Amino acid sequence: MDTFLLIWLILAAAFWLFSSYPIRGWSHTAFHIVVALVLPILMDAAGELSASHVQITRAAQCAILDGKL
Repeated sequence: MDTFLLIWLILAAAFWLFSSYPIRGWSHTAFHIVVALVLPILMDAAGELSASHVQITRAAQCAILDGKL
């Protein structure tokens, strides 16, 4: 629920920037920067899911075998 509310808060701020244009021409740029904050939150939430553990483990094993870890 915390993730859901945080994303809605970020999106509300982004759409406010886009619709009200408080910083004129820079509002569109600020909108994209604020919307970009959603991606790391979603990635973190996806990593916490039990369904993701098998894929994360396999990716880590491949990285070890490839010498990246």
